[in-house]
Amino acid sequence: MDEFISLLQAKLKRYPNNDTLKRAVSLITDPGQEHDSSTFQDSLQASFNELQTQDIWEGPDESHRLSEKLSLALGKLSGLSDASGAQHSDKFSIVPPPDLDAGTLFHTPAHPRLLPPELVDLLNHTCLLHLLATDSDKVVQPGKSLVSVLSRPRSERRSEGRHTLHGKVEDIVHKAFWDQAIEALSNPEPSIQLLRLKGLYKDIHEALSPLFPQRHSIIAFLTSPLPPTSSPLISALGQLRDILHGLLERCAPARDQDIHSLINALDFHSSQVSRTELASLVANTVKSILKLSDVMKDDVSQVMLSGVSEDQARHMIAQEAKKLERSVTLEIWGPECLIAEWEAWLQLKPSKSVLSGMNVEPSRRWISRLLECLSQNKPVVCALPEDNLSESGEDINELPPVFFFNGPALVYLQNFLQALVIAASLRSLIRLSPPSKGVIPPENSQSVPNIWEPRLFMERVWPLLKAEVDEEEGASDTKLVNLADEVLHAQELAASASGITLSTEEKTRLRAAVDRTLRPDDPAFALLQRRLYHALVGWTVQAQMRPRDAEMPREMRAGRRPRLSTDLDREGIRTRTEPPRILAIRGFEDPVLARAVEEAFKKFLENVLWTNSVWHDILSSGRMSTN
Repeated sequence: MDEFISLLQAKLKRYPNNDTLKRAVSLITDPGQEHDSSTFQDSLQASFNELQTQDIWEGPDESHRLSEKLSLALGKLSGLSDASGAQHSDKFSIVPPPDLDAGTLFHTPAHPRLLPPELVDLLNHTCLLHLLATDSDKVVQPGKSLVSVLSRPRSERRSEGRHTLHGKVEDIVHKAFWDQAIEALSNPEPSIQLLRLKGLYKDIHEALSPLFPQRHSIIAFLTSPLPPTSSPLISALGQLRDILHGLLERCAPARDQDIHSLINALDFHSSQVSRTELASLVANTVKSILKLSDVMKDDVSQVMLSGVSEDQARHMIAQEAKKLERSVTLEIWGPECLIAEWEAWLQLKPSKSVLSGMNVEPSRRWISRLLECLSQNKPVVCALPEDNLSESGEDINELPPVFFFNGPALVYLQNFLQALVIAASLRSLIRLSPPSKGVIPPENSQSVPNIWEPRLFMERVWPLLKAEVDEEEGASDTKLVNLADEVLHAQELAASASGITLSTEEKTRLRAAVDRTLRPDDPAFALLQRRLYHALVGWTVQAQMRPRDAEMPREMRAGRRPRLSTDLDREGIRTRTEPPRILAIRGFEDPVLARAVEEAFKKFLENVLWTNSVWHDILSSGRMSTN
């Protein structure tokens, strides 16, 4: 270790202004760093790669040699500690996670405590796959694909014989090939340029075929004849730009900057450069694409993911997420504890329930039980076994371990449903009616003729509540006084349209009504909540009872070849279950609220379907399947 630190410090003396070197030295000498964590080693390896691209190391194999020395000094982690890795490596050796900081996805819902880095990494990875399968928009950046998220930059392994005689001969041959390509592309005859471009595009096709689905537009272009043109090089710039954009969609995020640099190099005015310079640019871009394809093949964490479509990737991710989610949960709790907590939770009957009196068959009792938890004022939690929340003496709204990885989505849904009931409660306080006949609206109020329309009030209030649920940046806390102001403003407009002016007493009474109505024990609030949750249970049970209806033929197709079907449509969160018809709920008829109710039902159904697909044996029979 001392030798390694000395080498880094010597480099820093030679390059005192290099930020990457400063970061590497600070990282290795920081006494608070856990040197045996995978996060530390990944960060240090990334610094090696960046320094090598900056030509900081004199020798080409120096980075690899120093990495090996560091590995001997610290010991490599493989995702689990040595004590558990040898025993359970077959369970957890799946798609390696992208480079994420520990703790960015998994958060302990109870009092924070120090977790082993291996467990944090494993939980982070499982949470990542769960999000990719259920809500990929939260993880995948705009313009990127699912495959790109599962790709990660790997350290380039250079062969030891690169600078042997064989390596030198190989470099000479490659240089001669590209010199000939530039010479052919510099020829003034378009036919000769097209012939050479055809050969280069054939090389690109062979290199990119493993990275794209066969029906991808890039593959289709590379396998089609080149269109006739009088300026092949100018056309090639646009074609290469499209290829680079396709690579940008599927590459690991760490490669984005390299591809953007290549794209920017193609953006210039062709009249300002000579034909030879243009030919060199085209040839060098093709050369870079070929090199980039090799790097991307090494980045892809699984060979099977390299050429799959988005639907196929989503299917594979869902399969891996379900398998890992079940394995990790069983590893943490154990089968006996998991079943015991499930049965205890299922049999627990709250003193007050919004679903009291509703009959649900035993096999689907867990659906209504889950909604009972979501209806409570305390947030749902699913803590690790060591947290012992039940022994803390606090009133905890705890879920069993089968909902552990659904926890963040269920907390969001709980807040979403509460915001819905609040919005409906506020709407019930306003008496919006058309203006009286003969009443002339004030000249300075252009919106008065339409202010009695319910949607106008809800279009103001619901975005405020929704922003709080989404925790949008810049959204201020929605205080009770703000909601009361909105109700009072809407009622004043409605009254003025009817030729009525609200008195001070009426305004005070209306503010008090807002305060009273938003309390969970208020009869109006409880009634609206009860209606909403009863409807959600009924719709969800109905949807689960008819999952195969969509597969039955709806019309005779005699003589037609049967369509080949796979399990792809039935995998993942978007199970092809035809949802029941969403009927209007009394108190939620407003179009804005009706759309929000439909969104809430969709989110709840997705959580139910996902949980059922992972834990069907326990949910249906209360026993663990041996399969």
